Amino acid sequence: MNTPLGTSLADSFRVVDMGRLLFGVEAAGKPHLLSLLAARSARLSGLKPHRVFEAMSTGVHFTSDRVAGGVAVVSAALPEFGGVVWTAARLMTPAPYGAQDGVPVDLAFAVIGNPRSVTARRAAQSFARLSRDQEALAYLRSATSISWFRAELTWALERLDYREPAKMTG
Repeated sequence: MNTPLGTSLADSFRVVDMGRLLFGVEAAGKPHLLSLLAARSARLSGLKPHRVFEAMSTGVHFTSDRVAGGVAVVSAALPEFGGVVWTAARLMTPAPYGAQDGVPVDLAFAVIGNPRSVTARRAAQSFARLSRDQEALAYLRSATSISWFRAELTWALERLDYREPAKMTG
C-alpha cells in the first residue's frame, strides 16, 4: 500500500488493487466527500476514519490543498502513520465544495502520510499538478467504469511522468 521512495505514483498504482478508487459515488457536499475519502484512506492505512477525516478537514497538510476547476486535492499529515496512502474519487454528480471559483467538484484526490515523509509530499504535489492538466482531467471525466477510470489515471500519471529527477552528485 505504501509508495516506495523513488518510484512514481503510476508505478505504485500498478501494484495495488482498485481499492484506492472510489468511482460513481455521490456526495452531498464537502464534508460528505471528505468523509468518503477519509473512510477509504482509513481502510487502506489501518487508521480510524474519524482521525483521518479530522486531519483532512482541519489538520496539517503537505501542500496547500487545491480546489479549482471541479477538482479537489486534499492532503493530511498524520504523525502516527508511518506510510503513505493516496485515493482518487470520480463523482457521478459534481458536489458543491465551496471552491473559490464556485465550480462543484467531480474529481478528488487525497494523500495521507507522516509529516516527515518526502514521498507523501511528492504525492500531494503530483496530484496538484495533475489537477491543472486539462487533457488528463478530460480523460478522467470521460471514464464510465472503474476499470476505465483506473486506466485513464494510470495513463495520466505515466504521461505526466511524476518521477523525481535523480540528484547529480560530485
